[in-house]
This record gives sequence, C-alpha cells and structure tokens, in this order.
Amino acid sequence: MFSDGLVDGQLVLVHGVLGGVGSLAAQLARWGGATVIGTVLPRADAKRWARAR
Repeated sequence: MFSDGLVDGQLVLVHGVLGGVGSLAAQLARWGGATVIGTVLPRADAKRWARAR
C-alpha cells in the first residue's frame, strides 16, 4: 500500500474489498488517511460491506 509513498488525502480503489487481501488493503489505506472505494461482485456482498462499516 505504501510502496510509492504516503496515501494521505488520496483516493484508493480496492478491488475485492470483502476478501482477505482486499479488506486489509482497505484498512491500511484508511489508516493512512486515504478515501477508499471498494468493489464487490454480488449485491449481497455490497450489503454485507455496508453493515461492516
């Protein structure tokens, strides 16, 4: 997540945000101060993501 520098104030797109790697990437980006947009496949996953926030 931080190999190219800090993400503070940046917009980060995370594909597969409900998976193990994607959820960790989203968490790291948020902790780093970024705004995160996450993608999921089925509509049920999107509802699950909304509840987890």
